Amino acid sequence: MDRLTRIIPRAARMCPFRSDCLVQALAGQDLLGRRTIASKIILAAQDGPLERFQPHALLLVGEVAVTGGDPSLYMSLYDDTDAEIQE
Repeated sequence: MDRLTRIIPRAARMCPFRSDCLVQALAGQDLLGRRTIASKIILAAQDGPLERFQPHALLLVGEVAVTGGDPSLYMSLYDDTDAEIQE
């Protein structure tokens, strides 16, 4: 996990396109999924005035943040465990 936490932001800086937090979280989730490691993406925002609303995506394995920083700094708006499973 520690290695992935360092590699994803470095690779994002080298991409010819914009790779913000959501792109990084999706890439990390794909890499973890290839090794059958369960993870979840949380869409969040920092508490504060509405005019300063800044959405953010975090990738978690259990309670450990792989990308996106410290989850305690953000209020969860949606995580993929909230979604209904479609068959």
